[in-house]
Amino acid sequence: MAVKYAQTPLRKRSAHEIADAAELGILFCLYERVSRATVHSILGEEPGILLDVGDGASGYEEVGKIIAPPGSSSAEKKEKGDLVVSDVLRQFAFRASVFGHAYPFKFKNGILELKGKIRSPHSLYIFLLICSSLGAFKKNKGLLQAYAALFEEVCVDAMRGFFNESAVVKRFGAGSRDRQEHFGTAFSTALKVLANDIRTTLVGTREHEAGKHGDGGLYVVGSTRFPESDAGDSTLVVFGQCATGEDWPSKIYESSATNWRRWLDFRHEPSNAIFIPRCYRDSNGEWHDSDGRGAIIVDRVRILHLTKNRPREEVITLLADNRKFGLPIQVAA
Repeated sequence: MAVKYAQTPLRKRSAHEIADAAELGILFCLYERVSRATVHSILGEEPGILLDVGDGASGYEEVGKIIAPPGSSSAEKKEKGDLVVSDVLRQFAFRASVFGHAYPFKFKNGILELKGKIRSPHSLYIFLLICSSLGAFKKNKGLLQAYAALFEEVCVDAMRGFFNESAVVKRFGAGSRDRQEHFGTAFSTALKVLANDIRTTLVGTREHEAGKHGDGGLYVVGSTRFPESDAGDSTLVVFGQCATGEDWPSKIYESSATNWRRWLDFRHEPSNAIFIPRCYRDSNGEWHDSDGRGAIIVDRVRILHLTKNRPREEVITLLADNRKFGLPIQVAA
């Protein structure tokens, strides 16, 4: 059964999100290529019309699906709309440059299209692209769970890039294999193992509540391991949260030392990282905004860098299986 990708007109979206929608449109055969006019159609408007890609603050009037400052002339709307679309085109150019051979598209003379056949070096980029827009695949039963679970495994691979070979990185999230085989499924048991792994102690002896997800908001943990002959406490630790949804900024606190002090008595506080599949960049390579304060943001750019663009075999297999959750186009070896 083919994957159903439901692309809808995008309002209140930034250039990096519109670029994602355009790339997915090509991969799922909505467009053969994307031009300036195609970007306007993705936005659901006629060329030259301003769409709301800001915060939707008051003081804007809605004209159909158009968001424009009160009193704006048609010429002003056209000019500002063209600026929005131009920013999306610059986003394509940025991606082609920064992702290099991992980018499955080519951007030339204002046109975005596939380089040719989809090959394994493109797999991780495409996987992260799909993970960034899982809401568009709601009609595919089981797809969201399959991609979200595998994304956590990819985050483990990315976190390993923070450390040297002596480090250990494991999934702490409830339901993960590491939670069952290493930490233990009960939160109180898992806390004791975690404390021992990172050379710290528990706070008090009271019963520890895990929160609604059973993991306290900690999905991935990495730590440098010293020899057993080293009896000192504390080590280099990174706590990580993995988030595919648009609400990822609200989850940054969950894996922070501030939140985890209620359970663990840190001698040295762990660094906090938030792993997101989005390319959370403006076309100049800087962060889109400051939503990530309080954590190291590990976005699509950094995940590909930290993993050296070496996709798990499961990623390649998932994308190639067009009878289930894969692409409708052939994925070559």
